[in-house]
Amino acid sequence: PPGDPRCERPPRLAGWCLANSQGRAPGPGPPAGPPPSLSEKRDAPPHRDLPSLLPEALLPRPPALRPIVPPPYPPFGKRMLLDNGWYKTLLKPHVKLVDSAAAHVEGKSIHGINGDTHEADVLIVASGYDITRFLLPVQVIGRNGVTVREVWNDDDCQAYLGTVVAGFPNFFMLYGPNTALGHRGNFIFTIESQIDYVLSILRQMGEKKLVEVECRQDVYHRYNRTIQEMHQDMIWSHPGMSTYFRNDRGRIVTNSPWRLIDYWKLTKEADLGDYRTLAISAPDRFESCLLY
Repeated sequence: PPGDPRCERPPRLAGWCLANSQGRAPGPGPPAGPPPSLSEKRDAPPHRDLPSLLPEALLPRPPALRPIVPPPYPPFGKRMLLDNGWYKTLLKPHVKLVDSAAAHVEGKSIHGINGDTHEADVLIVASGYDITRFLLPVQVIGRNGVTVREVWNDDDCQAYLGTVVAGFPNFFMLYGPNTALGHRGNFIFTIESQIDYVLSILRQMGEKKLVEVECRQDVYHRYNRTIQEMHQDMIWSHPGMSTYFRNDRGRIVTNSPWRLIDYWKLTKEADLGDYRTLAISAPDRFESCLLY
């Protein structure tokens, strides 16, 4: 149908349809009582119980491996593993799966928190990166000399539509807080939606002779309250696991709760009513502003 983003980006039609046919962000949120091991959401599609869907041939045959291979949390609770031979690798005679954490490394020995010691010639440290501190190491300074790190209390990152921050006029970012897709889909689609949104603002600034736009505080806070309320019904808020999706305060700062079609609708055209704007009357000054 006219206006449908699937028609505007035909090469990604297959992936887009796959992400949105079952692409509601996974649920449920924190249930009452002890954390369950699998999703209990009433409308959960079959892929929620992925361990039970794995082909028997891919599951480790040794009885000792079966209890530790399936994760103890619901599918999509953490970043999904798309198996490209991982299960078969576990069956190799020189591979040993250790499911306890490392306490410290000494020489060629890895000492586990359970007291076991493992010898290794090469140690690959998959420590990740500082994902909850958006914009590092760039220093962004807003009104009255306040930095974005101060506004965000370091890692409590928030943004309106993942793109603008109240108190920082004319500042736009892509792939900001709460725009990551933990429920399938293509993050390039998200970034393209943000680009369309920013271009819409810039176009309207030119048409209305505006020199400054700044997200309103009430719009900014209402949006971020909404997405956190949405997250409470989603699997990333499950209490039975730790995940990099949350910051030190327990707030989800990376993932988006929106379906792709919903986020596209939110960003298709900017509403300047969401912004404080400043017009400029001198045409020559306005033109010089555009040159920068």
